[in-house]
Order: sequence, then structure tokens, then C-alpha cells
Amino acid sequence: MSVSLRDLRRIAAGIRNIVARSVVTMVDDERKMQEVQVLPLQGEVLDQAERWQDYGLSSHPPLGAEALLVFVGADRSHPAAVKVDDRRARPRGLKPGEVKVYQANGDYIHLKNGNEVEVSTTTLTVKAAKSVSVQTEEVDFKASKRFSVETGIFEVTAAEQISLVSALIGLHGALTMTDQTGSGDVDATLQGSLTATQYLRALVDVLAAGVSGKSHTHPYTSGGGTTGPPNAAAVASALSALRDALQTASPTGQVEQKDE
Repeated sequence: MSVSLRDLRRIAAGIRNIVARSVVTMVDDERKMQEVQVLPLQGEVLDQAERWQDYGLSSHPPLGAEALLVFVGADRSHPAAVKVDDRRARPRGLKPGEVKVYQANGDYIHLKNGNEVEVSTTTLTVKAAKSVSVQTEEVDFKASKRFSVETGIFEVTAAEQISLVSALIGLHGALTMTDQTGSGDVDATLQGSLTATQYLRALVDVLAAGVSGKSHTHPYTSGGGTTGPPNAAAVASALSALRDALQTASPTGQVEQKDE
């Protein structure tokens, strides 16, 4: 079988046209396989060129990006965009072995040498339907304005110490303090004064300057000796007597003395 010179020229032209460079002028990202409109030659417009992307990675190239076309069967009417890049946005200066996932507006994920990953963006959202687990030696959060956590139950377990440093710390809700088991007693130390707008309640006792509020005594004002320890009945009686005294106070504000 002989091949004519004409056939050889046709075959050579087909081989030369299997691969071509082009410019992306339109992107259709709504189809199962993304399609692009490209300009391979001056005045030549090719529509619906399928853009083949690696599984697990998807992008929408900006207009003006460059595409490498392959024509299936050397058929100019059947183009496939196998690679698309944009030299205007590609980050430069990477070191050997490094990887960078980037976006034209400057966001990126940079896998650096030395097992270091750097993420840069304006807003970062993590969506996990069940749980998020971070396992590391140290975690630092630096928020110049606000750090907010909204949840049903917030638990923090620290084997050694929890330190809160702030000009003002507000706790809104009931406060319970126990030991690490969740059931034992624990000592609390406050450096400074404590102000309560209502009551300070102690189920066992209150010590003020080493003096028991439950069992301390007072000296008699006359006759010597000391009183017995305070109790609820005595406190109630004292309050009742004080109320009666105030009701019978003289106009000058002096409480009238009653004979026993």
C-alpha cells in the first residue's frame, strides 16, 4: 500500500494540530464536566471544550487564563482542555519540594518545608457535622478584638493550671467549684476584697480573720463572762428586737431604753 505525498502532508498537519495553546474567554461551571470557550488562534473560537481536572480538586479559572488543548483524534472540532493556568496569579518563589494552593485574590494554603503549613485568608470557616479534634502540644489563639464560643456544654480540662488574665472577668450564671473529681472540696483564694449585692451563704461555717462565724462568742457589756455561740434563733430574736427598737425610736433618733 503506497501513501501519497498528499496523505503524508495531511497526516503531518493533523499531528501538528493535536496540541495547541489557547486563551480562556468563557467558563461554564454548571455542567458535570466543566466546559470552557477558548481562542487557540486569531479569529478561531472553540466552544464547549471539556476541561479535565484532577479528582478531588476543582477550580474556576478567571477569564484570560491560558489553556493547553488536546484535539481528540486530531479533530479540531473536539477539543479538550487538559491544563489551565494563569501566569498573572501564580505565586512564585517556592522552595524545592513546597506546595501552594492559591486563589487570585491572594488566599493560599502553603505546605512549606520542615513540616509547616501556613494558611492565609480574611475569613476562615470550618464545618464539621459531628466533631473537630486537634491534638498538639501547644495552641495559641490571638484575637485583637473578640473571641467567642457558643455551645451547650463547654468543658476545659487542665492537668496543672488555668490562668485568666483580664482587666475585667464577667461570669453570668451559677458558679460551682469542686476538686478535679467533681465531688470533693476545694480551696479558693482571693487577693483583694469581695463585694456581694445579696448574701454570702456558707453551709458549714465562715471564718473571718480566723474567727468562726458559727461558734464565736462575745463578751458581756456588764457582769463579765461571754455569750454563747450564735444560732439561727438568736439571730432571729436579735433582728426582731432591733425592729421593735427602731419602731419606738425617739424623734431625735435615740432608741428608748426598756427595763428588763
